[in-house]
Amino acid sequence: MDNIFEKTKQITSVLRNATIDFEKPFPYNPFIEQIAAIMGCNICLLNTKGTFLGYYYSDVNLSEEKRLKNFFTYQRFSEPILKEALMIYEVEPNQTFEQSILHPSLIMQKNFASTFVSASPIYANDLRLGTIFALSGATLTFEQLALLEVFSTIVGIQLASSMLERLEAERRDATITSLLQSLSRSELETFRTIIEKIEL
Repeated sequence: MDNIFEKTKQITSVLRNATIDFEKPFPYNPFIEQIAAIMGCNICLLNTKGTFLGYYYSDVNLSEEKRLKNFFTYQRFSEPILKEALMIYEVEPNQTFEQSILHPSLIMQKNFASTFVSASPIYANDLRLGTIFALSGATLTFEQLALLEVFSTIVGIQLASSMLERLEAERRDATITSLLQSLSRSELETFRTIIEKIEL
């Protein structure tokens, strides 16, 4: 139990010590790399649209697989796999690859056929935001599954925060657009003059 506590502290400290630029997308890959090292497995994270937000292989032999890297960077799972992922409501631990929902993916078969697959849903504010897959050479221990649960909670909080920031930005833009549309030509000229002076 002490070991779980120490590794949980490691996971939370990774996010706490991360340098985050809120004007740019959250840097999931460096974060996932450290989590994968703590947990000792391969990890990929996707949102509800099937887009991969991040991935990392603890298996160094996979780091040179360019097709796999391209898949995680530019492609996505098929709709049937995505639909099944959204039907995961709690951690599903230690399925063989053949039993898992990832089995139909040929590129995943090629690189992870001998792994065990554990999946954890990502929730925040009662919204389903994505799924985390942990692929390991051996079944995950109770400790590792507990860490996976903690990780999915942290990611859920971050995704929810990003969504709120985007919605707030859209609300501000809509408010400014509405305000500008309500101004007369002379008021717009005055506004433009003020903005130009501020920029100078």
